[in-house]
Amino acid sequence: MFKLESLKTLIMTLLYTIILSFNIQLLIGIDVPLIMNHLFTMILMIVFLYVFVSSRKFAVGVVVLVLIALITLYWNDWFTNNTELLLDIYKPFRWMITRNELKSTMPHNFYDVFGVLICYVGFMVFFGLRSSFISLLCLWIPLFFVDGDKINSQWILLLSLISIASISGQKRNVYQPSMIGISLVLALTLGLSSIFSADTFFNNDLSHWLNDLKIFENRNFEGDFSLTSVGFNDGNTRIGGPSVLTNEPYMEVVGPKHSFALRGAIYERFENNVWYQTSMRDVEVFDSFNPSLMQRSVYGYGAKSSTGIQDMNTDIIYIQPIERTFRTVFTGIAPRMIGLGDGIPLLGDESVFRYNNAGQVSTTQLIGNRGYTLLDSVPRLKNNGLIQLSTMGFQMEQGDPILEYEEIVLEHDPDLHRLIYQDLRNHENKSLILQIVIEHFNRNYKYSLNVPHIPFDESVVEWFLENKVGYCVYFGSALTLLLQDIGIDARYVEGFAVPRSQDGTRIVTTNTAHAWTEVNFSGLGWFPVDATSSQHLEQLESGNVDGHLVDEEPFVPITPVEPPPPTTDPITPPVGNDSKDTPLTIPWSQLLSVVGSILIFGWFILRRLSLIKKREDKDYLLSHFKDRGKDLVRYLWNDILSISKNEVKSHESLKETMATLNIENQEVLAILEKAIYSHQLISEQEATRVFEFINKKSNQLYENKSWFVKSYYRWFVTCNWVVL
Repeated sequence: MFKLESLKTLIMTLLYTIILSFNIQLLIGIDVPLIMNHLFTMILMIVFLYVFVSSRKFAVGVVVLVLIALITLYWNDWFTNNTELLLDIYKPFRWMITRNELKSTMPHNFYDVFGVLICYVGFMVFFGLRSSFISLLCLWIPLFFVDGDKINSQWILLLSLISIASISGQKRNVYQPSMIGISLVLALTLGLSSIFSADTFFNNDLSHWLNDLKIFENRNFEGDFSLTSVGFNDGNTRIGGPSVLTNEPYMEVVGPKHSFALRGAIYERFENNVWYQTSMRDVEVFDSFNPSLMQRSVYGYGAKSSTGIQDMNTDIIYIQPIERTFRTVFTGIAPRMIGLGDGIPLLGDESVFRYNNAGQVSTTQLIGNRGYTLLDSVPRLKNNGLIQLSTMGFQMEQGDPILEYEEIVLEHDPDLHRLIYQDLRNHENKSLILQIVIEHFNRNYKYSLNVPHIPFDESVVEWFLENKVGYCVYFGSALTLLLQDIGIDARYVEGFAVPRSQDGTRIVTTNTAHAWTEVNFSGLGWFPVDATSSQHLEQLESGNVDGHLVDEEPFVPITPVEPPPPTTDPITPPVGNDSKDTPLTIPWSQLLSVVGSILIFGWFILRRLSLIKKREDKDYLLSHFKDRGKDLVRYLWNDILSISKNEVKSHESLKETMATLNIENQEVLAILEKAIYSHQLISEQEATRVFEFINKKSNQLYENKSWFVKSYYRWFVTCNWVVL
């Protein structure tokens, strides 16, 4: 049975851990589940509660956690390839520390491992350290790195509850929370939550700095492909912003002489300027010899081969990574056979490759120098497939329209609005109209990598349509989203443009990383559609894209011409209706936030200094604990035990403890036994004698401890009971 004090500690630690979990999940860039497994968390809490009672077990646990972290960061290949049992634990750790923009699909057991980890950290910070300041700091720091749009508006209220919890759990069996302090914290935090929004604390520069730390280099989990790993979207999970390609060799490709596209990652859901990759959780084994009905349906083998379209012909392609490993299997649009090495697939290879219902392929082991071979349909970069499909009767899969972007398109590009929302939506021969839409992008939109960062509260689609400049990510995203907006089944795809080659062998570099759109045709399956400018496609075909990475002229945003609002004062500049356009609101709120944080931190420092001073003031303590001498003696003795908790054993008597610490004193021993074991009152003279003795012996015990440990005990341990 739990004691009441243990139950209180358990509840407070559970509250802390849940909100710590909320903040960390936001920090590592994943959606926070609405329903948490509280039963699982509670069971872990009970386990850790008993584990953390023993300081020795606590130390061993910390060492184990540090070792796991070091292995996760620096021990990659052997650990990944040879330890299947530990791999299920390794993957969630590795995935969590991966830069957000490089993350692949979340490991299926992530929340199980994360639950154990977060409970461990929660107990280590909250129950082990028992520092309200450190506990609150762990919850506050993520706010500077997480976009405010993702944080609930009542985040400060949550932090206030946690600060109360950390105060009340600060000193087990000794310290009780101050109701006045709790009331002040609640009043302050509720007041702040009504003034400041969550995005007040977010700092874009800090977010970029965190993503650019050296510790996160090459943390691309399982080697999964993303354009962010080869130069796009510098340090940002959102699409948009300037890009600098690195021109690093990525893989060697042997195949047909013409240029073609290799698909790496598939994205179907777009939210807040972020494309979310299709899940690889529910996958099937890719069978090169006896494909299942599902595999045939996903890739449309029969339909593609019967069209007669040149781009549907199958070719043999060999792909070998260059000084890297990855699990993403780059394919065309209909892989028929996949095998390891440079020969035909062998029996047993099918156990390596997996595909999901979107057709994205990955491996169960890292692909290295051995490489892999495909028998696949690889469309040319500049193909005539849409024109041919327009005469064959294949229809695009059509669903219910969303019409989210219609007004935006009408405002910034009326001609595109007519093509998309009138002609393409209503015309029977949609393939022909889609080709016209692509030509519209070619004529009216400029390709450039030198584009500014897009504000977090602005849609990347609206920005692109307004400024009419961007690179393949912009073109592919815009076309995909507009097609989805009128109900056409389309998706965004990232991969590589493979240049043409005289002998079929070429080195593919990061400069030819590319993004495009795929459209689903009834009876045919997915077919690539590329809205990127034809000039850039020609450079991708040749593999010479260096000259197109730098613009001669700096980017100048297009300013829409609008009539100024009526005003009687010609000197007064026009004022927008949107309060977000007021430039002074954010700086003032940030200034107030900084000042408020300094005041709170200053209050904490001054309060601690006051408590330390009172702890050394005998007259104050005797007056404060008047008629409570027994309590004062107990608290003073607990200070000695706290300072030397690793040197004494819980089963030792008072006399044995004093002997262990070499502080024997018969007079003080008698007073301590009287205060702890009897119901007799302690006189002021006896309390004074214990105070003088313990102060003297405390200084002796401090002599063997470092400055940091000494400061920690004086600031966070031996002064907390003074306010009682």
